[in-house]
Amino acid sequence: WRNFARTSRGMDYEGYWQLMVDGVQARAHQIIWLMVHGELAKGEVDHKNGQRPDNRLVNLRLATVSQNRCNIRVSRRSSSGVTGVTWHKTRKKWWAYLQVDKVQKYTGFFDSFEEAKAARNSAEKEHHGEFRRAA
Repeated sequence: WRNFARTSRGMDYEGYWQLMVDGVQARAHQIIWLMVHGELAKGEVDHKNGQRPDNRLVNLRLATVSQNRCNIRVSRRSSSGVTGVTWHKTRKKWWAYLQVDKVQKYTGFFDSFEEAKAARNSAEKEHHGEFRRAA
């Protein structure tokens, strides 16, 4: 444990805690998973609340790449502020969509932003279940 604490590397550019253990650099959540479960994660270790520095065991779960992508934060480039809801210039309507297992699913075009947001939210519940990002 002395080496474990002493070799802390700090936070990486993506906001994950990085550690150096026995000359190997790894992310803290992956090391925690290994320590608790006795094996490397088969898949990805997802932070349930989307907070990368929060490595409490209750906040970590196994996920596929697709499930982990469901839990990402809204892109800074988002014009609407809601993932999967955008203004369609040609149709002059709000467009809602989501991605499921690398396939784009379209929920439709809507006259109001609220309708598009509700449709996206409903589709997230249906397709992403527990991995859906909390609003």
